[in-house]
Amino acid sequence: MTKRAVSLTGSPSIAWLERPVSHAGVVLLAVLIAAAPWVLFFDPIAGMRRAHIPRDPSAIYRLYGDDFAYVAAARTLPRTLANLFVPHNAHIVPAWRVLTWALVAWSGSLVKLPAVLAQAAYGILVAVMLMTARLVARETGRAGLGLAAMAAVGTTSVMASPACWYSAGQTLWAGFGILATLWYAQCWRRRPSIAALVLAAISAALAGWFWTIGYMAGPVAAVYLWLDGRRRCRLAAAVPLCASVLALLLAMGLGGGKI
Repeated sequence: MTKRAVSLTGSPSIAWLERPVSHAGVVLLAVLIAAAPWVLFFDPIAGMRRAHIPRDPSAIYRLYGDDFAYVAAARTLPRTLANLFVPHNAHIVPAWRVLTWALVAWSGSLVKLPAVLAQAAYGILVAVMLMTARLVARETGRAGLGLAAMAAVGTTSVMASPACWYSAGQTLWAGFGILATLWYAQCWRRRPSIAALVLAAISAALAGWFWTIGYMAGPVAAVYLWLDGRRRCRLAAAVPLCASVLALLLAMGLGGGKI
């Protein structure tokens, strides 16, 4: 540590804290933050002085509520396609039905399905946390703000239900779609490419097909691009917006009459 660093901060310890964190350090912090909900929601580590039962989410998961309806409608691919635009609780969620079919097929049997659903429930929470961190860090240019956003999103008690219950995670999948749409919109702002616009449109459409709130992906990304001010960004704002509108019209056209 240099004398200059000490003189500017007045303390060697403060000067050490002000040193930039390495890439490996950022990755380690991200891993620790991603594991925080696991500890907070499941309490898996038995303490030395506290007697409690460590809970493994894969071991304690049981199908519950909407799980039965979605799994029953996705046992086979033909059955999934037949129910693709069938409303459930007034929501038309074809992407969610395809995802459920994929997880059922991946599990191989109903006996193994609860563990697979538990992993999917926690996995999407971690994915949302990581996407939030990356999006904020790249937008602000500060990794610390990205990690703070990651912690704020993942450690709130609001996330306990979707982290523990597969069917409650529809909102997280829709939220991931919104974040993905913003990510590709951000890619367009930084370096325009047709691929970025196409992926933004796909993300916007899929977000609404996971859960109704996901249809906000298009409007949110459109506002984000419009506020950039540059002509190419304002023209590109129409892409995710139109994708969300078209996805909504298609869903309502094929399934709206069954609500």
